[in-house]
Amino acid sequence: TITNNARFANAGTITIGLTGSGNGLIIADGGSVLGSQVVIGEGAAASNNFALVTGAGSLWTNVQTGSRIYQVGGSGSANSLTIAQGGKAFFHGIPTTVGLALGANSNAFVVTDNNSLFLTDGALTIGQGGAFNSLIVSNGAKLVTSGTTIGNFRGTDSNSAWVTGSGTVWSNQGALAIGDSTNAFNTVSILAGAAYYGGALTIGNLGAASNALYLGSSGAQIIASNGLITAGQFGGGSSRIEATNANILSSGLFIGNGASNNTVVVSSGVTWNMLNGQLSFGAGTGNVLTIAGNSTVTNVGGVGLLGSGLTYTLTNNILMSADVNVMTTRVF
Repeated sequence: TITNNARFANAGTITIGLTGSGNGLIIADGGSVLGSQVVIGEGAAASNNFALVTGAGSLWTNVQTGSRIYQVGGSGSANSLTIAQGGKAFFHGIPTTVGLALGANSNAFVVTDNNSLFLTDGALTIGQGGAFNSLIVSNGAKLVTSGTTIGNFRGTDSNSAWVTGSGTVWSNQGALAIGDSTNAFNTVSILAGAAYYGGALTIGNLGAASNALYLGSSGAQIIASNGLITAGQFGGGSSRIEATNANILSSGLFIGNGASNNTVVVSSGVTWNMLNGQLSFGAGTGNVLTIAGNSTVTNVGGVGLLGSGLTYTLTNNILMSADVNVMTTRVF
């Protein structure tokens, strides 16, 4: 435990749980740690190890270069990193991965409470080789990342990101991929007034199936102002987006880019500004867009239909573009 304004500097790797379980690092009440490499739960038997940064003024800074990776669950399971109660962590130079190896399951990365912050200038991956790993940002906390993947590579199923609560912000300064490379059931949920800001966003890529993005409840918003939102790409089928009470900005929407049976459901209270980007149905089958419940989609820069068996349905709404003013129901 590093506490009460104590300072600790380490030039080597900080390993919390090499092969054992229940080991921990606590940085609290103004304590600070300066280090380089971090591994929490390195070996396959290293479980339930943790790091906690908590309290105003508490700080964990790591600076590393090269091909290494900050790890929460290297090969182990049920390990965690938590930033809480105004604590802060800065991980510089290399990627951060939660659930690195095959079998590194059920590891967690949590940023919670007002004034808590985690910032990295490297990529973040939740589920590089493992399953059921999670990211939780809640209760007014801030997360800053540089490109994120939820579920990467074959078999990395059921990984998740939850961003919830008024004032909670995830600023992802790069692309977001939800399900990449032959995996399934990975999800991102932006809920209860939280905000996401980022670039291009893809749900289900390269054969990844049944991955999802959920937006809703009390004015949740997602802003992908630097990129396109794609539901299903290059064989990524059965991807799903559900939005309720959300404000969405994106450079268009592509449903089924070389993929089939993808669904976007825009329910009540949604405003979606497509920033003059195109609404496209790709070269697949059974891709569906439904807009209902007094929602509005604006600034659509045209509608492209490239596949077959495509459906979009509008009920009591407005879809506005250069080509289309008001539609009721169209089936293609």
